[in-house]
Amino acid sequence: EIEVLTELISHAEPEEGSLITLYYGEEVSLDQAQETGDQIIDASPGTVVEIVYGGQPLYTYILSIE
Repeated sequence: EIEVLTELISHAEPEEGSLITLYYGEEVSLDQAQETGDQIIDASPGTVVEIVYGGQPLYTYILSIE
């Protein structure tokens, strides 16, 4: 999953200082979501990652880039 997320973010080419919001689903723990957020930060230096419980049943993660 992280490979798909980081590739998607790479293609979006967020500017430095961009906010990436990671909404995690009902089957993901907060610890797992934070670990994924840390990996996104490592792959996209200069961005800010916010972790939010979305509770969605079908998708592990939903991503927003601002």
